[in-house]
Amino acid sequence: MDRAAAEHSKVVLDASGITFADSSLLNPLIPTHRTVDLRVAAPTRQLCRLLEITGVDALLTVRSTVEEAAARWAPRSAWPSSPYSWGRAVLAVGSALRSSFSPRSVWLPAGSQAAGGSPRKGGAGMGLRAIATFDVSTGGGVGHGLATWFGAALAGPLRGRLEQEQQGTAFFSASTRATERSPRQEYQPLATGWEAMREELLHEPETAHVLYMREHLGKPLVHVRSSTIRVRGPNAEAQLLFGADCGSLDDAGFCAGAVEFLVAALDTVNPAFAWLGADAPASEETNLDWVLGRRVRDSVREARTFLWGYSWTTVCPEELSVRLGGPGALAATGGFHRVVPLSAGGVVLQATETVAAYTDEAVRGVFEALHPVLPPGVPQFDPAHPELRYFPADASRFGG
Repeated sequence: MDRAAAEHSKVVLDASGITFADSSLLNPLIPTHRTVDLRVAAPTRQLCRLLEITGVDALLTVRSTVEEAAARWAPRSAWPSSPYSWGRAVLAVGSALRSSFSPRSVWLPAGSQAAGGSPRKGGAGMGLRAIATFDVSTGGGVGHGLATWFGAALAGPLRGRLEQEQQGTAFFSASTRATERSPRQEYQPLATGWEAMREELLHEPETAHVLYMREHLGKPLVHVRSSTIRVRGPNAEAQLLFGADCGSLDDAGFCAGAVEFLVAALDTVNPAFAWLGADAPASEETNLDWVLGRRVRDSVREARTFLWGYSWTTVCPEELSVRLGGPGALAATGGFHRVVPLSAGGVVLQATETVAAYTDEAVRGVFEALHPVLPPGVPQFDPAHPELRYFPADASRFGG
């Protein structure tokens, strides 16, 4: 890629052959984007999710084919036969490069696999992610859920950043896209564009992003995003990704602030599901989807019958909270550091004071409290996702 960027002003990265990707692939994309007009073509589903979660897709142009990516530079009929003509380069990255993109390293103490994973070592180097799912039963509708989620992020984790944007000491990239094929609507500066963005969120756009960066096109420190999940409308997923330097996972103040964001974002919503943790997979699937072999479309459809998953902080919709006896009964289980009822229904369940304290013992406590509403099945350890946390028992057969 460096060679192509040195020789051409416009580069298309053909990503159709990438079967695995992590930060070792993403790291060169932003610097290359700064120096040339870089487009990503035909990304695989796994790469698409990685680009979305990290916010890179909000900075780069991503298209379904090489031809479509390059056609935005000139009409296709005018293309010469060689993709390297006219100062363009088309790079094909395939499975042959997979060995250079190694999986994330995860710290696993002795005996941790038996309990379905373990906390990662240390707190400062890891990021925290909040995820919420909105469906037809969401209070106020999916659009209300999305607008409230973004608004809570700006009032909480991003509070004060808008003033920095006006001073030129911080940068935002904010956009929505009504459908996958619609042009991107930009909201810059966000300080004056937020109300227009909020109105668009109420109309349930296909995707939406707000990235906060210390420098223009730098690494996002906080990323707020939404997208229509695999089970199409009106179901939607919203995320808030904290960069590793936003706070430490063993910092009680940082962790409490993250939970307060979740409460503020969901208090009037009663979502189908939500969670907050450092062990969420980089996909639409939850921990239980992976280890129980469940399909996302089934999990979404049954989200108010079975809890979709669980993590350091888990949000049960009202339907499941009632079956568990309500906030008082959940608090009495002793499995949670904090239990917060939501005004619109549902409950926020914080397992331990900090993410770093979410040990195997704490995972078991959460499982024991929630097992009556968890989907049945025996979890199977997935070596491709060693970061997932779960208790290795069939919830439908658990008796203690």
